[in-house]
Amino acid sequence: MLNAPQASRIAPHGGIRAPSRTRYAALAFLLSIALIYQVRYTEFRFPSWFGRQVVQYPFAVFPDSKGPRFSAYTYSGSRVSDVHNGDLVLSVNGKPMTGTSVFGEVIANSRPGDSITFTVRSGPNAPVRTVHARLEAARPPLLDSFATWTVILITAVLPWFCIVLGVWVTLARLQDIRAWLLLALMLSFASYFTPGTESWEPWLRDYAVVYHAASADFLAIWLLLFGIYFPEPFPRESRWGRWVPWKWIIIAPLAFEALCDAITSVGALENYASVYFIQRVLIPLRAAFNLLDLIAVIALFLCLALKIRIQTSPDAKRRLRVLIAGALVSLCPVVGLAVVAHLLGVSMEQYFPSWVYLAAWLLFFLFPVTLAYVIVVHRAMDVRVVIRQGLQYALARRGVRVLRVLFAVVLGFTMFSLLNRVGRSPLYYVIIALAVAIWIWFRRLSEMLAAWIDRRFFRDAYNAEQLLAELSERVRSIVETHPLLTTVSERISQSLHVSQIAVLINASGPYQPAYALGYDAMPHVAFPDDAATVRQLRESRQPARVYIDDPNSWIYRAPDVTDEERARLAVLRSELLLPLSVKDNLLGFISLSQKRSQEPYSPTDLRLLESVAAQTGLALEVARLTTAMTVEIARRERLSREVEIAREVQERLFPQQLPPTPGLDYC
Repeated sequence: MLNAPQASRIAPHGGIRAPSRTRYAALAFLLSIALIYQVRYTEFRFPSWFGRQVVQYPFAVFPDSKGPRFSAYTYSGSRVSDVHNGDLVLSVNGKPMTGTSVFGEVIANSRPGDSITFTVRSGPNAPVRTVHARLEAARPPLLDSFATWTVILITAVLPWFCIVLGVWVTLARLQDIRAWLLLALMLSFASYFTPGTESWEPWLRDYAVVYHAASADFLAIWLLLFGIYFPEPFPRESRWGRWVPWKWIIIAPLAFEALCDAITSVGALENYASVYFIQRVLIPLRAAFNLLDLIAVIALFLCLALKIRIQTSPDAKRRLRVLIAGALVSLCPVVGLAVVAHLLGVSMEQYFPSWVYLAAWLLFFLFPVTLAYVIVVHRAMDVRVVIRQGLQYALARRGVRVLRVLFAVVLGFTMFSLLNRVGRSPLYYVIIALAVAIWIWFRRLSEMLAAWIDRRFFRDAYNAEQLLAELSERVRSIVETHPLLTTVSERISQSLHVSQIAVLINASGPYQPAYALGYDAMPHVAFPDDAATVRQLRESRQPARVYIDDPNSWIYRAPDVTDEERARLAVLRSELLLPLSVKDNLLGFISLSQKRSQEPYSPTDLRLLESVAAQTGLALEVARLTTAMTVEIARRERLSREVEIAREVQERLFPQQLPPTPGLDYC
């Protein structure tokens, strides 16, 4: 199977090679340019959040496809009645309209109450008109509708979530090409919506428009590559792996489109006439580019479906099903609306009701959320344990609090809206009582949900020192092997909520289960003394993580680990192996399955388990010596008894009374 580059490999003794500084620098650079764009975009969308007072656009302007000029686009609420949709804008405050930045700079430097003068005409041969527009202050969003909340969510909240997810995974898997692919995909999602860069600072607007054009146009490319390489690439030797090079037939034209769009976007901003020829060349190619975008999205689903078919691991199939379900729900509505709008020759916002396309865009961002779920819960990528520790619980537990706050806001808003409508009538007090009853009911429901989450994720706090002290005291008093293994296994299971534990001991032969907890029957597995797993534990003398469904795990990278040995670990459902060693002698090892909470074993867990394993190894050696001494004492007692019996038999062979013999004295 084709694995991702593993420059940051685990050393034989558990160390990790230092990642390349160049990759850290590249990640810092990408994060910097993404943050600069996203902060300015958020400020543009919601200036009141930053304490800025800006004016509202009287109308928008767009490059005209019939010449190096600009057309007006009037939206609902526009107060400039003399400007109509499609009118050509020739100048703004006496400045020729050479680029949208001319219009944007005037808007950026104006204050509420200022007046702007436009020269417009309705067609190429129509007379030129002079239009005056008085600017009004941009109103902050009113949190009173589904549309407003949706716009805030998809333009201010979810883009930041995408950036955090991409940077987090890349930081954890800096040497993994899949992590960088995920970062590129998340940055494209975060910057997909068109910004109003014409009113931005001169030093920033050209960079912003290039960044947006490249990110938005490359989204289809990232989706195609995502389907090919995530969560695992196609095996190179398979027939589907041999088709992977054909991806360049789609990628190359789309990359060319992104380059041309970046050039024409900067030209439309600064000097549209200089790039109008490129724009005219691109117009007949747009249909082909749109078709390639659609093919790239379809290829994403085909690749994921094919991977489900060729995968043999149940875990891999499960995460692929979750991924393809999230992709279907998130991408199909937007793609469907875009195809319909394209066939009708209109924009999505012009043809469909606002709640339809806003709901589709909201589902569009379900794809990054699905990726986060697959990565965190289903461990699609081997993200560092120190980052993943407790994240499921934090998201779920705090999500209850967020849900409670949101419900309180919605309930309060609904109650006050109804109270304002009914006035001081008997229904006024009925609404208040009903709201209080609903809040009490929801509070109890949220408490039950929080309690369920606590049980589901098993975040019982435990004191490691107290556990070790208690286990040490109990281990010291146990001199028999079976009670020792029972005590240690049950205590680990109770403390860390491990569902299945098996202790394998070397009893003058292969390592076989001497005690098992949580299995239907004693597992029938045996590890010879020269097995790769035994050798790994004997040489490292440290806990070894086992990921059966992760091809980057050492059980797949090590050349001497056989399929039969991996099958034995799968039977045990091992996720962690603890060596029971005394000096260089490996007495056995403990196999721990996944926690019931599906959380990985944290560094604190590993330190605790290492100490428990060390004490168990010593206790096991003491138990063995005690057993050996007991057997030796029993053997000597049996030998002494046999000697005593022989003496008694020999004594009985002689006569008990000596017969008298005349002339002879004897004894």
